[in-house]
Amino acid sequence: MPKVDVDADISYACWKNSERVSIHASTFQKHIASFPLVDSDENPPEHTVVIEADIRHAPKRKPKQKKNKDDEGPLPAKVTPELRNKIYARCGDSDMKDQHKQVDPALKLYVGCHCMIIDNDDISKGRANGTLCRVVGVKRKSDQPLRWKNYDGKKVYTTNVSHVEYVEFEHFPKKIEQKSLESEITLLQEEIKQDPSNSEKMKKLESLQNQLKKMIASRRFKLTAKKYYCTFYKSDIDPPEERQKRKNESRRNEKKTKASYDANSCESE
Repeated sequence: MPKVDVDADISYACWKNSERVSIHASTFQKHIASFPLVDSDENPPEHTVVIEADIRHAPKRKPKQKKNKDDEGPLPAKVTPELRNKIYARCGDSDMKDQHKQVDPALKLYVGCHCMIIDNDDISKGRANGTLCRVVGVKRKSDQPLRWKNYDGKKVYTTNVSHVEYVEFEHFPKKIEQKSLESEITLLQEEIKQDPSNSEKMKKLESLQNQLKKMIASRRFKLTAKKYYCTFYKSDIDPPEERQKRKNESRRNEKKTKASYDANSCESE
């Protein structure tokens, strides 16, 4: 893959969703290359966190909408921890589907990470399926600490989606007006360095910075967890050697296992 600047207005085009998942995995692996090893005493940076889905066993039929929306009681028969960890480690959004919608069971997010909206729930707010954005930050519930896990021998913080209040994003790429304003501020700051006593330029700089701050705030938005009823194939979470054995077998007669879980309505790119 070619090396591009993080702010470049460019995207990878993939024939299959599994190829896109592989690119994302490779990008994340490069991102955590400098993270502390699992046998070190150093903690991983907090700007990166893997948000894991709250995976539970689904009922035989998708439940009807409850009259009391605040009543979010637990679903029966939780999935075993072993199965849950296998799904986190071996499944991507190309494996987990709610009808035609793909859902990632473990969102690998970091500040500046590129994502994409996958629904049309907020069209009135300027967001629709395919809208590009970047991660600004993850707001956790105050009483829930981060815990690290082993990702390719590196320490990476993880948290369950039920412990996340919201994830904040900003639209990408930047508008021409925002880029122009940033350039004007940069030039003005250079001029002030040469003439720091110029009060007019100082006032102009403050005014431009306030304009930029408002513009940036207007392009940010927050997403909260959603519930999906996903299906996946057991062969998708088998070890690689088992997958190879089943490579030529038809999935037509394979029983699907259903799982319902919360997940954020975005895909990391």
